[in-house]
Amino acid sequence: MAMDTQRFEHAIALRDAGRVEEALRELASLTEVCTDPEERASLLLNEARCYRSLGRLAEAKERLSRARRIASRTHLLLYLEHERAILLWHEGDRDK
Repeated sequence: MAMDTQRFEHAIALRDAGRVEEALRELASLTEVCTDPEERASLLLNEARCYRSLGRLAEAKERLSRARRIASRTHLLLYLEHERAILLWHEGDRDK
């Protein structure tokens, strides 16, 4: 099943409005039903961003790891690596 774009945009709007926990619930719900690997990886990336915003870095890292395992070799990997670098910075591992 492909991602519901309208629900995805709503989740991003929630996140951008500071309603991160609501956005996270919506994104997780979308992730559960999405079968397209690239779209699923994108959803997991957005879940990771929400977890990072909430200070839940271990959960953010887990979502990024899952996304990396299923993402094809496209531009999405750049976004995943960027988010990973931000997480490392927040964890105090700035050398990596």
